[in-house]
Amino acid sequence: TYREQLVLKDGVTLIGKGREDVVVEMPPSAGNVLVIKGCFSGGVHSITFRHAEAAESEGAVDPRAVVSVANSNVDFDNCVVSNGVANGIRIDGAGHTKIRNCVIRNNRGSGIALFGKGMPEIVDNTIQDNDVSGIVLHESRSATVSGNVLKGNKLYGFWPDDKSSLDASNNAFTENALINAFECRTMFGAKQFGKLAAVAERVRRDKTRYAAGGWLLPYYYSFLSEGVRGMGPDQVKQREALIKEWETAYPDSITWRILLVNLYMGQAWKSRGSGFANTVSQEAWKGFRDSMQKA
Repeated sequence: TYREQLVLKDGVTLIGKGREDVVVEMPPSAGNVLVIKGCFSGGVHSITFRHAEAAESEGAVDPRAVVSVANSNVDFDNCVVSNGVANGIRIDGAGHTKIRNCVIRNNRGSGIALFGKGMPEIVDNTIQDNDVSGIVLHESRSATVSGNVLKGNKLYGFWPDDKSSLDASNNAFTENALINAFECRTMFGAKQFGKLAAVAERVRRDKTRYAAGGWLLPYYYSFLSEGVRGMGPDQVKQREALIKEWETAYPDSITWRILLVNLYMGQAWKSRGSGFANTVSQEAWKGFRDSMQKA
């Protein structure tokens, strides 16, 4: 175990004997454990980086990430980043940072937080038990996020903002406190029906609320039903087929029934339109009644 702050130099790769054998730590009062700034190449392999336990620390806490990366192209592989008093890894600015086969856990902020126009690759990691979210993206230009296990985080598994562009696939969301529209779309598209049903069951059982007090459950159904009012006939058939697969796999699930109701109700209002009743044509009323009857 090494108690010092490391600053990675351009072109240097740090390789440990094993991530359980080589540990670099600093007290939370000292800020970042690893700093990477303006590196065009380099990497870090098989090392654990962490903030020391509070009982071992002296002085006030400095709320900085365990690992700070800025405007760099570096590779992380087979590392552990843990016990941060803020985010585990914070990436700022441009650059192409790759994080693979790592464990990022037990940080008081998010596991990985990205800010700026970078093009990160976050692949095949376990990101769990962080006090905020597993991964957050802010204005990322072109992110690849795939094959990660996002588990037990106290807000979301993965939260990208509306300004981020990304390729996300094959991520597993398990036992995170909340769920957002992006995660719902991802899981539904990947036909992870069992996991979606488990989320609904947990939210119903625990009566989960947002911090402002609103119930999560109606938002959850809304996330899974986004866009149904604007769907054309072919899209409706595709959605019906997807829900049918859910029904076949989990016939006792309540959730697929609600999604089917939402689909037909959305189509009913699409037929009717939003005008006053006396402006709606008989043909539109028929479409409304037919779809509501299905619902």
